[in-house]
Amino acid sequence: MIGHYNITHNSLTSDEPAYLGAAYAYTQGVGLNPEHPPILKLLNSLLFWLKFPQLQVDLPDLNALDTNGSRAIRLAAFNVGYQLLMYFPDTFNSLVPLSRWLYLGVNSLLLIWLGLYSFAFKLLHPQIALIFATLWILSPSFASHQGLIAFDTAVAVTALMTILTTAIALYSLTQLQGKYLIGQFLILTVSLSLAINTKLSNLLLLPILMISFGITSVYLAKQKSTLTRPFITLSFGSLLVQPLVIGIMYRIAFAQEIDQSLGAIGQRYLNTLTLTLEAARGQQVPFLWGAFQPVNYGQYISKVFWYKENPILFLLMGIIFWALFLYTKTQKANHPGLTLRAFLQAKLASKPFLLLTAFSVLIAAYPLLYFGLAKGSRFVIGYRYFYPVLLFSYFLLTILLVSLKNYYPKKWLITGLLIYSLAGAIAVPQTLSYVNPFWFGDKWLLVDDSTLNWGQENRAVVNYLLENQLLPKYNQNILIHRTFNVAININQYLELLTQQRGYPLDSQSYYQQAVFEPLQNPIAQLPHRYLLIDSTVKQTLYAERHQSSIAAQNWQYLQEHQPIYSHNGIMFLYQLHPSS
Repeated sequence: MIGHYNITHNSLTSDEPAYLGAAYAYTQGVGLNPEHPPILKLLNSLLFWLKFPQLQVDLPDLNALDTNGSRAIRLAAFNVGYQLLMYFPDTFNSLVPLSRWLYLGVNSLLLIWLGLYSFAFKLLHPQIALIFATLWILSPSFASHQGLIAFDTAVAVTALMTILTTAIALYSLTQLQGKYLIGQFLILTVSLSLAINTKLSNLLLLPILMISFGITSVYLAKQKSTLTRPFITLSFGSLLVQPLVIGIMYRIAFAQEIDQSLGAIGQRYLNTLTLTLEAARGQQVPFLWGAFQPVNYGQYISKVFWYKENPILFLLMGIIFWALFLYTKTQKANHPGLTLRAFLQAKLASKPFLLLTAFSVLIAAYPLLYFGLAKGSRFVIGYRYFYPVLLFSYFLLTILLVSLKNYYPKKWLITGLLIYSLAGAIAVPQTLSYVNPFWFGDKWLLVDDSTLNWGQENRAVVNYLLENQLLPKYNQNILIHRTFNVAININQYLELLTQQRGYPLDSQSYYQQAVFEPLQNPIAQLPHRYLLIDSTVKQTLYAERHQSSIAAQNWQYLQEHQPIYSHNGIMFLYQLHPSS
């Protein structure tokens, strides 16, 4: 339901046209958008094969693009996506939603995993599944991204599925004596393929799995277990099949390439890694706390996390701290004089506790490694880059809530989850621009990233302009605007929506209108009737108001005038002159 809402209400966001363009290019064997592995775009390409075979656009020559550097290769996919969407307006309203549903389906595989392991295999306690699913589904961060043509939710979901499948398989070895082992490793192999071919950051999974498999194999061999040989075969087989999967996908995506040798395919995969590293070297300067300031990944998260999460998450964290306090108090009362060292020694001697500890360490390894490698980086695009750590944190939080359930009243947890669900549901209409009530200022003052404004509200403001008939046929100093740079922006939505509604608008006259320059054009001197800006313009004016006289004038104007329309706190339409 949440995914359906976002699929139907969000405009196309910044990167979606590029991923659609790459998916179409894959149907022709032309590997565009190569800075990401191809698996989700390949799945999307099936949609083009089956549903939209009539779409035909020109594709660039990759050999020519190679001479211009990686930026040209990335931008080529945007151009192809733009053509697909704007040259075929009749398919726009079916191509975009169907593609988004496909990505939503991949993002929802975790729900199937939870049901399978809780109610079919019975290897995961249903309470863990239900509490975690609540935290995940009604998290404003994940809810806002589930229905987009993007990789940010998928990279976290597939990584968690891979680690959990591995952890449960290892944890259940001694108890089940290999029951479900083949099934679990089949799920693990699929999850791992999805994970490492969704985004290259998930290559972190490989060392974690290899170390876990190696330690377990040695342990089984020393115990002379009958599971030693099948475990080694299945575990390392799931790893060895991954290069085969990668090779098949790259041969399909780059079918037009003459050289299809293993060396050439390997080089293409390395090129993907190179393009990613090149993009990461570009320092991002986000708007944060009222100014554009260089911060690293760790600093960014520590300043933003508290305002982007469902506020009831912190209440649930409080329940855990209270339960830990009560647990410690109970242990001291039952065992007077017991030292921490003696307590830990007693616990570590318990096989179930040791297994549970190993289980938790394995689950914690990925987010700790991910955050440890990223925290000093200045590759700060947005809060969505924190999702892999965030999703694992939800699961570890769930384990603690269930493990400590005897040390707090059950009604606390039930009440907390109900309020969490309500707060999450209320947050859904804000989509990507969600900021929780702990942030008391205007939301545009918090951050400048793709989890506040990614171009997702363009259609809403165009709908307002058309429904209220504010735009005449020709744009003769009627509308001037500047918003976040998206391939399908205000002008494109004006063209598409007026065609669909039969609204008498000359879209070319609106394309020809100059773009508002906030540091060059004094608003008070604009001859236009309407000015449309978004959060990025306000952030620029706010940050530059002491350095630029025009920025100061424009900021003062915005302070003295109220918009006639504002949407989600990031889109602002001002009437500069009365209608004639």
